[in-house]
Amino acid sequence: MQRTLLAAFALVFASSCGEGPPAADDTGAPVQELAATPAGGPRVLVFSRTAAFRHDSIPAGLSALTALAQQNGFGLSSTIDSTQFNDAALAPFAAIVFLSTTGDILNPEQQAAFERYMAAGHGYVGVHAAADCEYDWPFYEKVVGAYFKGHSQPTSAEVQVEPVTHPALSGLSSPWLRTDEWYGFSTNPRPTDTVLLPVHEAP
Repeated sequence: MQRTLLAAFALVFASSCGEGPPAADDTGAPVQELAATPAGGPRVLVFSRTAAFRHDSIPAGLSALTALAQQNGFGLSSTIDSTQFNDAALAPFAAIVFLSTTGDILNPEQQAAFERYMAAGHGYVGVHAAADCEYDWPFYEKVVGAYFKGHSQPTSAEVQVEPVTHPALSGLSSPWLRTDEWYGFSTNPRPTDTVLLPVHEAP
């Protein structure tokens, strides 16, 4: 399975990568509608449950995604309730965004529902700490591309645009200079994933 991986998970949300103190496991919450679904349009679910560190940038990420939904004509809902990972609840969504999820957030039955969801051709987007969860679930490692290993302090870096054709790269100059918190990963995803934007930190 060929996948496309953004090497810098914080890239789209570059202005919202601050971190807060560790938090206790989230309690369940109902699905909340952030942007109405246009007639005939797709609907996306944002999942931001944390069982370990919780980033205080999550509300900013939800705001950014809501603006994208409103500007691009898709519905957006959010939840931290892992019981939503069942066949009936996931069926209305074209894609799921894991927004800075951490720790062990899904039980085996919920993992199986997500696997069936992906097998049916739906989409997945991982933002920032989405690579810092579900370390004991081999299927998720294949979906996310690589697990989190560590990150820098906010630092200046050059984001290089790879010589590949992808709509996400439209309008980006190369190099693209950013100051951010950059993630490193435990394995190199290139054998199975198409990397669009590798990062070269300043010495």
